[in-house]
This record gives sequence, C-alpha cells and structure tokens, in this order.
Amino acid sequence: MPSTIAAEPSPAAPARPRGRILFLDAISPNGYGREVLSARASGGTQSSIVRVAESLAGSFEVVVAQIGRTAPAPGAVRYVRLVPAELEGESWDAIVAVRHPQAIPMIRARLPEVPLFLWMQDLVDWWPRDLWAMIARGNVRVVANSHFHRRHMLAEAARSAPDLPALRITTIPNPVDDSLGPDGTPVDPEKLVFFSAPSKGLRETLELFRAARAENPAYRLYVANPGYQPVPDFAEHPGVVDLGPLPQGEVLRHVREALCVFYPNRVYAETFGLVFAESNAVGTPVLTHPLGAAPEVLRPAGEQIVNCADPAAVLDRLREWRAGNRPAVHLRGRFRLRAVARAWERLLGSELPARRPESRRGCP
Repeated sequence: MPSTIAAEPSPAAPARPRGRILFLDAISPNGYGREVLSARASGGTQSSIVRVAESLAGSFEVVVAQIGRTAPAPGAVRYVRLVPAELEGESWDAIVAVRHPQAIPMIRARLPEVPLFLWMQDLVDWWPRDLWAMIARGNVRVVANSHFHRRHMLAEAARSAPDLPALRITTIPNPVDDSLGPDGTPVDPEKLVFFSAPSKGLRETLELFRAARAENPAYRLYVANPGYQPVPDFAEHPGVVDLGPLPQGEVLRHVREALCVFYPNRVYAETFGLVFAESNAVGTPVLTHPLGAAPEVLRPAGEQIVNCADPAAVLDRLREWRAGNRPAVHLRGRFRLRAVARAWERLLGSELPARRPESRRGCP
C-alpha cells in the first residue's frame, strides 16, 4: 500500500480589497507620505491624510495622488504624482478630493457616477454660489472634521446659495495616533509652547506672552511651525525660542515638557485643531479662546478655555496652573485613529455597493 504524505496547509489567501480608493490632493506644494509622521515637519492635513490612507490599506487598495510629488513611493499605499494623463484609464471605486472643490468638474466629466467625496479641512468663507452648485449638483458627499466645521459649511451654503439642494455632509474628525499618551515626562512650569502656523494668532500670542513675562521673567515661549508661512523677527521678543519646523516627535517632546500649549488664538477658527487633540492626548492642557472647534475637541473644555481678549483672565489661568493646579486632561476616544479609520470604512463602504462596473474607468 503506497504511503501517504500529508500536504502542508496552504497559506491563507490575503483578503481581497473591497475597492480601489483614490485620494486626490491638488493643493499641497510638496509630496508627502509616511515620512511626514516621523522625519520632517508637516501640517495637520498632510499627517491626517497619511494616517487615514495607511489605515484603510488593509481593507482597500489605496492610492494618494499629489500635485507636489516628484517620484512615486510604493508600499501598502501608493503615493504618486498627480498627472491626469498617467492616471487616465485606471479604475476607481471612490475618489476623495482633498480641500479642492475646483477638481469636481474634471472628475465628474470623466466619471459621472463614481462615488465622490470632498474632504474639507479649511473654512469656506465667501465661496461663490457656483462652487456650492458644483458640490450640491455633482452628487458629492462632503466630509467635515468637526461638528463646528459642518455647521459652518451648512450656514455658508445657506447664505450663498439658498436655492440649492441641501448638502450631504458627514463629520469625521482628524485622527490622533492610537499609541499617543502621557509618558511621565517631567513638566517645566516656566515652559510654554506655540506649535501652529503663524497666521493662527501668533501675533496675539506674543503680545500676551510679553504681559506674562512681565509678571514672571522666567517664562519661555517655544515656537515651531509647519514651515509654509513666514515668521516674525523673534529678536524683538525676549524669552521666545524659535525652533523652526520640527517633525511631530520633536513637537510632542516639547509639548510633554510644557506647562501648557499657549494658544490664545482669537483670529483663526480651527476646524478641528490637531494641536488641541494631540496635546490633550499626552496630558498637556491647552490655554485657548472659545473659537472654532476648540470647545468640541478639548476635554475638559471649561478648564482650558478662557476669554483671551481679557489679558487678566489669561494671566490668572497661567498663574493658577503654574501654582500646581493644572487640569487633568484627556482625549476623546472617537478622535483615535482606530475609530476614525472605522468611520471612513463605513462611509466608503456605504457607497461602494451601489457602483456599476462600467462607470469605474478613467480618472481626472
């Protein structure tokens, strides 16, 4: 009787991707990929795109096309240069246009039925009626990154184009890394940090810092920025340490050490404020104004928000925290990457079953 040899078990077949997703960034002047999370400075929009795209790669085939990229970067997510002629003829099950509604006509001309999402990160003040009409009539689902952001867009659309159909807007926050948390770093009670674009209230921050330092000359304000806007001459501001552009790891090291993120911004409403969420995630409070999404993101909000138009109120809060009464802060679970990725998977998956195969060809 011939002997029998048990066959080795076959390796499990990889899960079949549920669809091909294209993230289309026609704005950012520089290419970016996974390196922005560790190697160099980046804005909150770029890091959010990378985190979401990389997280979705387990369920979908994901491509991120960028106007500023010079060479492709293969991996679980393909990062490619946005060249319409090169992408023409590829098939997509959904397209996510990032911050650029002007791309909608190009996409719709070639793919009239593909599920199309507009992932907004910015305020939409004074958009013309034609822009709202492109969104409302182009069967586009808009993704806002906070409830404040969603309300703002709905109000602007109603003001500029009251005769158009209601917008379809879904709220999905920007993601904070799942592993980010307090690590026991000693806090320097004289250290304040401001880590945002200069347009987000840096001038007002420097004025209030001057007042704070008049009361306590030991204060230092550490300033960093994403690197895409000019900064003032800090030589005129004693106690300010200009760090320039920093990768996220270095930013968070300074945040962990600081008494607080000193962000008395009264001029630029954050639609989410990744600096708020990440600071609270590592246990550092934020001192800021009740503007934009700040009350929605910060926890507890009442401890971290003060009327920053009142210098005495700002100095009182700093004095209280420096005396040892800093609040215990935390991050809301729905801002974690795992929750944000699930929200994106649900949103994309809800649209894909209705796709017709013949509409998948082509790309702007």
